[in-house]
Amino acid sequence: MLHRLRQWICPDLAIDLGTANTIVSIQGEGIALDEPSVVALHKGSRKILGNGTAVGKLAKQMLGRTPDSIIAVRPLKEGVITDFELCEAMLRYFIHKARHHSRGLRPRVVIAVPGSITPVEKRAVFNSAERAGAGRVYLIDESKAAGIGAGLPISEPMASMVCDIGGGTSEVAIMSMGDTVVSNSVRIGGDKCDEAIVEYMKQHFSMRIGVQTAEDLKLELGSAYPLEQELTGEVKGLDIISSIPRKAIVTSEELRDALHGPLESILNCCKQTIEQCKPELVADLADNGMVLTGGGALLRGIAFYMSEQLGIPVRVDEDPLRTVARGTAICLEHLSQWRHAFDNGDGDFLRDGPQFMKRETRSSEIKLALLAILTGICLYAVPSACSDRVSNLIRDVSKPGLILVQQFKDWQTQTAEVSPELSRVEQLETRLSELQQENRRLELQSLQLTEDLQYLKQTGVPSYQTQTGERLLVPDLIEAELLGQSSIALLKEGQLLNQGRERGVFESSFVLQSELPLIDQGTRQGVQAGFSLYAGQTVVGKISEVGRWTSSLIPITSVDYRGSARIARKTEQGLQLGTDGILVGMGEGKCQLLQVPPTESIQVGQDVYTGEVDRELPLNMQSTLGQPMYYGRVIEAELPRGAPYWKIIVQPAVKLAEVKQVSVLRKIVNPRRMLAN
Repeated sequence: MLHRLRQWICPDLAIDLGTANTIVSIQGEGIALDEPSVVALHKGSRKILGNGTAVGKLAKQMLGRTPDSIIAVRPLKEGVITDFELCEAMLRYFIHKARHHSRGLRPRVVIAVPGSITPVEKRAVFNSAERAGAGRVYLIDESKAAGIGAGLPISEPMASMVCDIGGGTSEVAIMSMGDTVVSNSVRIGGDKCDEAIVEYMKQHFSMRIGVQTAEDLKLELGSAYPLEQELTGEVKGLDIISSIPRKAIVTSEELRDALHGPLESILNCCKQTIEQCKPELVADLADNGMVLTGGGALLRGIAFYMSEQLGIPVRVDEDPLRTVARGTAICLEHLSQWRHAFDNGDGDFLRDGPQFMKRETRSSEIKLALLAILTGICLYAVPSACSDRVSNLIRDVSKPGLILVQQFKDWQTQTAEVSPELSRVEQLETRLSELQQENRRLELQSLQLTEDLQYLKQTGVPSYQTQTGERLLVPDLIEAELLGQSSIALLKEGQLLNQGRERGVFESSFVLQSELPLIDQGTRQGVQAGFSLYAGQTVVGKISEVGRWTSSLIPITSVDYRGSARIARKTEQGLQLGTDGILVGMGEGKCQLLQVPPTESIQVGQDVYTGEVDRELPLNMQSTLGQPMYYGRVIEAELPRGAPYWKIIVQPAVKLAEVKQVSVLRKIVNPRRMLAN
């Protein structure tokens, strides 16, 4: 009863916190806000324009059109928070704007986030949401929310595949029996497509255009599959050679060439997900196919492109931009059913469900009830001798309290009519349904394991004695060479000989069009986006984009680099590593270590290593050969008064310009871990 009262007074929120757009849904009301994830502020002061109101649509209109004193910033990049302060301010504005009828309580909030983000990045989302005005915060994977929002039968014993192409990331997942079987993600989405168009215009038209212009061009002419009638459009930009504005005519075919690299990375992620799935579930995909969601699903012909390359049916959701938001709102409405899908920020998933939430809100509900009773007493205590003016004033002020009292009485009456036995029966039925679902999942898993065992015996698998302590996945290093300009020019000349688009050969197949450094390894050698690169035992960067024969890399000093890192302290027991933080590049040959709490003891000269071994992190944030890998050394450390985190500057141990040979890390199945007869 009191729980229902709280929901009426303070409805909960579901938020799709996207790189490009943020969508807020109110429980029981639907989508209340859909605006770009952009903040406009004064340069240097970090003060948001318009007394904190230059957020969302208003701020996006300023992108690329502001004077030097004003900048428009996106607090999120590649699905994760890059500016915690601005993200907090943006969330506070969106929550306040969506809750137009707020009654002063802090709502519970469910936020959809990429499945690949690290525990440190999850912690940042929790902290930002709580400081922005949220009460209890829960996280759900975007891929799972997309599957629910698309209406896929993910609770059935069959495979349901979804690919959510957002602004910063692309999430691919195969779900069955209410849980995720296989999932992968790549930090490539609509933003990378826009950047690819900008780079294409620079390379082929000698024209410089903005990201917003590239996005408009993508919406107007972009396609992933040849069109029946190719489109033509005009683009305006700055001529690189003459430095004067000019116009150019661009075709949809040329734009397809520009988008080839990002689309191929997303396609490879889908192929990798299917390859990791069990054969029985893969068979389901031949009938059920895959659903595309997110803003990237609006690209012309992308369903035909995916279907042709994957060999399965592919369809686009009816409203792909809001699929994740709908799924998050559905989970919020049916909290008890989907409580296993939430991360509550305590390092584990919810186990108590509504009971835990009831304990959380008990205090505030009691206060509300007492306030309602007191207000009602004041109303009926007004003496009849008072003037009409005073009486009317008191009744107007006390009217909300009277409504609360009446609601309280009505719900009390309804609750009294429900017998305790019936409530107990409902609890047992819910528990029985959960056990039946878990039993079906275990039965399916048992059948899969039995078939795998029979297959291995039929194929004559040799009997190996499994050694104690052998890991299933072991690191494998791919040696690579950094390509100079002469090597790149040679590759371009070689691929153009007796080849062309008609035979399906593109320049990006051999040499990626990127200003980032390139290596001579690609998808044909098993390289994937996000893999870490090393020079000896030192981290030098990670893979950005992958082509067939070459790949681009992001140095650790680049502003686009992010990785888990920890400070090393020398003790009598040996080298000890502190709390996980986030290492980001500063663009000037240095890095910055973020999210290190003030409880840590930091000194100049301390060494910085990768995150803890065996953490459930993406491959680019894991340590490698069974031990932490080296980043560099602390050269500046400051803890401002009242600041929640240290301000730490790190000097990398290796300069990429001085390196010729690097190693790319991947994980492979341990050949010694074979199933014995």
